[in-house]
Amino acid sequence: MQPFFQSLKRNSALIPALSILASIPVLASPAHAVIPSKKLKSGRFSTQAEIARQAEEIRQLHAEIKALAMKLDTQNNAKTTESTALAQAQIPAGSSSAATTTAPDQKAVPSDAQLKLAAAIDSIPDQVNKAVDKQVDKSLSQRLNKNLKFGDWFAKTHIGMRMYSNASWATYRSDGKAAAWMPARNSAATSINTPAGNIGYDTKNRPVGDSIGFDLKRFYLMVDHKFNDNWAARLTTDASYISGVGEAIYIKHAYLEGKQSDAFSVRFGAADLPWLPFVENLYGYRWVENTTSERANFATSADWGIFAMGKLWNGLVEYNMAVVDGSGYRSPFRSKNPDFEGRINVNYAGFTVGGGAHIGHQGQERGQMGEYVYNAAQRYNAIIAYVHGRFRFGAEYFYAKDFTSSALDCNLNACASSSDLYKKDAGQGAAGWGSVRIFDKVSLFGRYDWAQPYMKSDSHFKDHYFNAGIDWQPINNIDVGLVYKQENVTNHGYTGSVPIYINTTNGALGGMRSASYKELGIFTNFNF
Repeated sequence: MQPFFQSLKRNSALIPALSILASIPVLASPAHAVIPSKKLKSGRFSTQAEIARQAEEIRQLHAEIKALAMKLDTQNNAKTTESTALAQAQIPAGSSSAATTTAPDQKAVPSDAQLKLAAAIDSIPDQVNKAVDKQVDKSLSQRLNKNLKFGDWFAKTHIGMRMYSNASWATYRSDGKAAAWMPARNSAATSINTPAGNIGYDTKNRPVGDSIGFDLKRFYLMVDHKFNDNWAARLTTDASYISGVGEAIYIKHAYLEGKQSDAFSVRFGAADLPWLPFVENLYGYRWVENTTSERANFATSADWGIFAMGKLWNGLVEYNMAVVDGSGYRSPFRSKNPDFEGRINVNYAGFTVGGGAHIGHQGQERGQMGEYVYNAAQRYNAIIAYVHGRFRFGAEYFYAKDFTSSALDCNLNACASSSDLYKKDAGQGAAGWGSVRIFDKVSLFGRYDWAQPYMKSDSHFKDHYFNAGIDWQPINNIDVGLVYKQENVTNHGYTGSVPIYINTTNGALGGMRSASYKELGIFTNFNF
């Protein structure tokens, strides 16, 4: 199209005739010269069809201008012929040779209007191209902005996963005999069903004490989104599958967080409680075993409520306080009064010293057997740990009283009356752990727990647990460990007639005098 307008400008025969157009207002501005009868539409060039439509309009415009130029050329030729004839009629006969000699040498000087018209014609192709480019750029910009907004949202969202699993051999003995982790099928209704599963029975309906299986101890699917520097949200699902028991899925985290500064943040919803996740982070081997107060069934890791936390003096002091339902994230209940849990700790040069407490009715102040539980449960924790470089060492202690009645006063549903639900027992426990990275990707670890869960009702009952293993970490997100666990329960001196058990994460262990649990297998931790 550009060559056509250039040839139109160079055609000296057309310029005098095109001067007529200079007086037309619509051509006075180059901006309007490109739109003789149709305007370019401002639609989005989001499809090939739209671009084809614009190209068709340009072709029509080209045809209209070409037709106009041909018309003006015809008019110019006619006027030129008429002017030449008139001029020849007025020239005397004697001067015809002179006129003939000088006429070819004379050149017409274009007027200002003609020059403006020529400049306007020159600008038509550029204006058409600019209009098209502007529409294309606008469409691309709109699509790009939309994609950038989606990309910005996605950049602020993190999707993660964490999985604890194991393939292992396990054996359980109660009072020196092979026993199942769940009671026989013909046992009384008062028998305990435990979270560890039923390892099977022989053809004579006798429990078999050994088993091999795969367990998905935990599977967390996490979605975190950061709205801005002050607001964020998290959703975490918690799934588990135990051989012989089945699967279970819960919502562990579902909270909105507002952060004023490092010194003060607030969470509202289901979130981590102050104590257990803090200890798990120091311990580092939650994928092998729960920490001591949770393993002995005296604590949980998350609950529904309001949480406040922060770090002071560049992390020298940390605090975390929560007002929660009290019954844990798996079974939230409305109660007469909420529970309180808090923690404060000091960190310096790799050392951490901290203390915590949980006080409340654990969501039980809603009536059992027609009565309310009046005793408020209390748990107090203390920890000292060192985590730096290749080393992790720590020790934890807890004391609890008036805790969940079903785990203390009412073993095997032996409560004689509603008065037994007024929780009166107490328990305590301690643990020590350590790990050393002996190579860049290989560590040795070990741990020992001791617990006395029934200090008042059965002071003879004691639980001893330890584990040891080697951890190989091929990459930062994967741990593979060869682990050996053993747990022994003793109840020497017990004179009762009902077996006593402790519910741990490895099952319900106990009997009349003693019980043991052993496990050897491959344990894994995978996260991203």
